[in-house]
Amino acid sequence: MAGELPLDYLEMVRDYLLHPRPTPMPDGRSKPSAGLRLEPGLTDAEFQRLEDDLGLRFPPDLRSFLQFMLPVHPDFPDWRNDAENEIEEDQRWLFSGIWGDIDGYDYFAMNDRQEWELVPWQCQTRQPSWGSAPRERNAAYAAVRERFLRAPRLIRIFVHRFIPDTPAESGNPVFSVMQTDIIHYGFDLADYLHNEFGVPRPAWAADEPRSIPFWEGIAFEEGFIRNW
Repeated sequence: MAGELPLDYLEMVRDYLLHPRPTPMPDGRSKPSAGLRLEPGLTDAEFQRLEDDLGLRFPPDLRSFLQFMLPVHPDFPDWRNDAENEIEEDQRWLFSGIWGDIDGYDYFAMNDRQEWELVPWQCQTRQPSWGSAPRERNAAYAAVRERFLRAPRLIRIFVHRFIPDTPAESGNPVFSVMQTDIIHYGFDLADYLHNEFGVPRPAWAADEPRSIPFWEGIAFEEGFIRNW
């Protein structure tokens, strides 16, 4: 399949996963050395089931990685035994994090006459490229939900690192997602594996991220702006 990761490169990735090198960690976390094991990769039949049952589209580079080896560890998705629950929980977590940063509340504030008055609900933050937002909570929720569902679906790779399923091509960037704190953690899968696990960066790794609707808007802009 076009876009597959080279075999010699995958063998090197396997070696680095099983025998982590001491590398500095920007977020202070440790790598999954203890307890990590690698099972045989997913079969064509298993991929077909995931695609048919869950509507997943694995980019060729991620697919070749998971066909070569299947990491088994609490920090990695359990594609073989619990994929449906994994996907459902990941999508719920992603959306609830975004909406949790946007959702506002009613509150009382002192007006110019030094009197307390109720300030109606409004979003706490806004994403500039989304434009103005409804001032009613249910309408705002529906607008954010509709944008989320139209966006490329993110597939979790490791902990809170995700790769978009669209376009279904090699070279999609990897995002680190914590609510609306979303950054590029790799310009493509090979660049990500270098940044996350210290795998030597191949010369063919991407030098800049591909444009991904919705997600890149959050990643490129400097956070959300108060009061949507």
